[in-house]
Amino acid sequence: MGLANFDTGSYLAGNSDLLKAGFSLSDAEQHYLAFGQKEGRPTTFDSAAYLASNADLRNAFKTDMSAALRHYITSGWKENRSISFNAAEYLASNRDLLAAGFTTQTAAQHYINFGANENRSLTSFEASAYLTANKDLSAAFKADANAALQHYVTTGWRENRATTVKTVETPSTESRPPDVTPSRPPTPVEEIHFQTVGFFDQNGASYSGIGMQAGQKYLVEARGKSSGGGTLADPYVEGGYLTRVGGTPIGPPGSGITSGGTLTFTMVASDDNGGTGLDAKMIFTAPETAVFNFRVLSKDSTFGSYTLSVNSI
Repeated sequence: MGLANFDTGSYLAGNSDLLKAGFSLSDAEQHYLAFGQKEGRPTTFDSAAYLASNADLRNAFKTDMSAALRHYITSGWKENRSISFNAAEYLASNRDLLAAGFTTQTAAQHYINFGANENRSLTSFEASAYLTANKDLSAAFKADANAALQHYVTTGWRENRATTVKTVETPSTESRPPDVTPSRPPTPVEEIHFQTVGFFDQNGASYSGIGMQAGQKYLVEARGKSSGGGTLADPYVEGGYLTRVGGTPIGPPGSGITSGGTLTFTMVASDDNGGTGLDAKMIFTAPETAVFNFRVLSKDSTFGSYTLSVNSI
């Protein structure tokens, strides 16, 4: 009795206890039919992740997945080799790969072909910092690092979520328009000194939400190539309301945290070249006490990185 698409080598490699017990390739299918299928045993082995986890094997086998599979069956398991490559963490550590459409199924292939030679980071994403920087996620996921990682890979990067704790800095006088005199309202308000780094790509603009108080003025800047804030040639900034229709709840009941759905943006104010060169800079006066979102777009439709900052004045 045979099984369509059943790979004996992958089955053995995916169940190292069978290799330790002395099972051969010819025994694999019979074992699966008699026991493995009922036990729900895995039938695949991630050869790409195996190569990504072992630099010496990448040097020896390049991108030969069959050679990697044979190596694990004949030698790797005896050497206690394992798969340490974490596809989600690799993608989270390299946001440009997420923007380019790479998934957890294709991440290892990218690392083997390009990432290793480019010395790309495998572990620079810090789930604890991501949770600290996003209070709604911290409330929803507590200290669940894996949930935080999965959220960033599937949703967070598209929302341009902060991945590090923001440093509070007093805005310098040089960063304000020359015709604006900094002022403070008579009653205390929440001081906002917000800065994030983003990347405009084929997936469109990213959004950054900030709670603001009615009547308070904020200096909003989108800096690109002109001022050294990024590589985007002509950034354009818009401020307004962002609403989500539909989507799947991902937080506790009543938290309002969702993933997916349709985003609708209602613009309140915008600027194109109010800053240095082609950079954008504007004074945004909050029309009400609410969360306002700012998005950066590319005026000339090119791709590139930028720095978005919002400071109360």
